[in-house]
Amino acid sequence: EIGAKTEFWNNRARLNVAAYTGSYKDIQLDFFANYDQIVNGVLLTTTRTTSETTNAPGKGRVKGVEVDLTLNPVEGLTLSGSYAYNSVKIPATVNPFPQTNGVFITTPVKIYPVYTPQHAASGAIDYEAPVGGATLRLHLDGNFDGGYYANYNDPSPALAQPKGDKAFIVNGRIALADIELGKGEAKFTVAAWARNLFNEQHVFYKTASIERGVSGFINDARTFGIEIGVKM
Repeated sequence: EIGAKTEFWNNRARLNVAAYTGSYKDIQLDFFANYDQIVNGVLLTTTRTTSETTNAPGKGRVKGVEVDLTLNPVEGLTLSGSYAYNSVKIPATVNPFPQTNGVFITTPVKIYPVYTPQHAASGAIDYEAPVGGATLRLHLDGNFDGGYYANYNDPSPALAQPKGDKAFIVNGRIALADIELGKGEAKFTVAAWARNLFNEQHVFYKTASIERGVSGFINDARTFGIEIGVKM
């Protein structure tokens, strides 16, 4: 890994950059299949599963770049952003379970990196200023990822492993903090917030099977609320 941590513009800007690479030998992989249950000589259909751990042949490789930038252009305003690129390569591996009509396939199958978007980025705007003896705080952030695989092998030679959708989610919060009521030491905060501000929807987790086709989970819809807090 190699990188740099820098500050410039009279310490109002910070830039961190890192690049890395590495190799892994004999990566462990878990393969899953329906558990075969035979009763009175008859093979029954079952939803029970069994697993087997095997090692990918040779070496896998991971490499990537990470960048973080923070700016304070004026008093009370903070701008931040980050980007990450990840590349994961795992050698094709033989699936130890039968794939089609009980036939074992000895040809190595493609292995996908799981839960690892190749591209991810985020950005945020924060502002803080005094207002009538209290403190106004504003926050807005956006988060992007290019989608990821939930399983690292195809369900069958005829059905490819699906990839989760790309996503861009925006969140926001506005608060009036440090509100004093009377001459006591208690300070109040009133805030309003929203998650998934633009009500963006996507299927972030996808799986596939011969029996069910493609299925998955949809992200949370837009939510919002109000908070009231007290600090003694």
